[in-house]
Formats: sequence, C-alpha cells, structure tokens
Amino acid sequence: MSDAVELLKSKYNKDKFVCGDHVPVEFLKIMVYAYMKKIKEVGSNSDLYEMGYKLGKYISPNSIEDMKRFIKFSKLGIMEVLEKSEKFIKIKISHCALCENLDFDEPICDFEAGLLAGFLESIWGKKVVVKETACMAQGADGCYFIGEFADE
Repeated sequence: MSDAVELLKSKYNKDKFVCGDHVPVEFLKIMVYAYMKKIKEVGSNSDLYEMGYKLGKYISPNSIEDMKRFIKFSKLGIMEVLEKSEKFIKIKISHCALCENLDFDEPICDFEAGLLAGFLESIWGKKVVVKETACMAQGADGCYFIGEFADE
C-alpha cells in the first residue's frame, strides 16, 4: 500500500476523527478538473472506480456510521443514506469536495463510487456495485449513488 494511504489510515481514528494539515480545497479542485478532463478523453473511468474500491476495502469500515464519519473526516463531503432495502442502497454526498462548482455533462465521481462500493462490501460481506446517478458537477444539489448487490 502506498505511503499516502498508510499516512491517511494512521491519522484516521474511528473514535477521534482528528486530522492535521490539509490541502487547500481549491487547489485540489483544479487538479481534479484537469485530471477528470483527461480521464474522460481517454475513457479510463474504471481505473478511478477501482482505486476508490481498493481504498474502501483497505479502510474497511464496520458500519454505515463509520462510512459517514470517514467521508466527513476526509473532507470529501457529507454523506447521508436516502433509502435502503435488502437489494440496494441510495446515498447522497452533499458538498462534494472533488466536484462541487465544476462543470461536466456527466457524473464524474467514479472514485467516490468505488470507495462506497469497497466500504459497503466490507460492511455487508457481499459484492456491491455502486453507480453515480447525478453529480454536483452536472449542477445537482449533491452527488447521488445507488449501490446494488452484484450477481455472483
């Protein structure tokens, strides 16, 4: 695992949720915008999903509440569960740090979708596929995701 992931995990304390220095959000957004433009050009969205998925599995939260706290701790946004059943879960992330105030024609939060999939799989012990259905980069009031159990 990379040193950056090890550092993040070492600072992530499920009880305290305290972090030290932060990257300025506007700088990060400029990087995300340039990176996402390139990703969309070459069509490698699945790479971002896979990266998020692996990180989600590595962090391995124990509950939905742990997911919410980690997303808030990481300053990725504020997560809420909109609906949950035996077959699916609908999640909204408001104030998405990576796409708020960006302008794209399609959802761009592939990394976050993968992260949620890794988190949910860790919690439920079943393969989950997460898809973003609406994105703040498209002008939505939040990033909306649906997670469904994969056919095995």
